[in-house]
Amino acid sequence: MFEKYSNSFLKDFDINKILSKINKKFISLGQSTLVYAEDDPVKNIYFILSGKVDIRKLINEKNESLGFMGPGELIGVEDALTCVHYSKSVFTLQQTDLISVRKNDFLILIELDDNFRLWILKYLSLRIRSRS
Repeated sequence: MFEKYSNSFLKDFDINKILSKINKKFISLGQSTLVYAEDDPVKNIYFILSGKVDIRKLINEKNESLGFMGPGELIGVEDALTCVHYSKSVFTLQQTDLISVRKNDFLILIELDDNFRLWILKYLSLRIRSRS
């Protein structure tokens, strides 16, 4: 399902093993499609299998791009861990394939699997470091 992405956190973890333990949904979206909107309730996190997304936020009444994410990245994870609503909007820039995992299933998995919990901490640490 997932390839070993050389430039992502997935290169160090067998995500297929983890995903086999939870309900998931495969989604294929066309170009310029909204994945989720800022201020929507957090329902899912998404693993990007292929394609590219634009992360956007309303700043001073302008919809500003905060950056792009591609294969091997997670979107919505920070909000799933800390918020009730998504803090940003995400749009596809091209044909994009995703795996959607319900927020509650994701949180249960973090609670039950020590290796997955450490992996998520590493992933979030790498994301913070890349923004510096």
